[in-house]
Amino acid sequence: MKSADDEKRGGSCRSGTGSIDGIAIWQAGDAYRAHFRRYPVVFLTFKDVKAERWDLAWEAIQRKIGRLVDILDVEAELAWIST
Repeated sequence: MKSADDEKRGGSCRSGTGSIDGIAIWQAGDAYRAHFRRYPVVFLTFKDVKAERWDLAWEAIQRKIGRLVDILDVEAELAWIST
């Protein structure tokens, strides 16, 4: 069953698989679908970076990226340990 959001996007989400069909990229063909869910996706937003000057904003952005790198390093190390 399609949700209201699926209807707006013109697609549907198959429950349990995490795959999305009916959207333009999915309909583009096998060459595109071959890459589906094969690469990591990192979501990073700077909407909470508030500063009155560019140099202060840049420092906040660098700290935010640094924390993300630290998190990814820990996850990679845990994955390596568990193998």
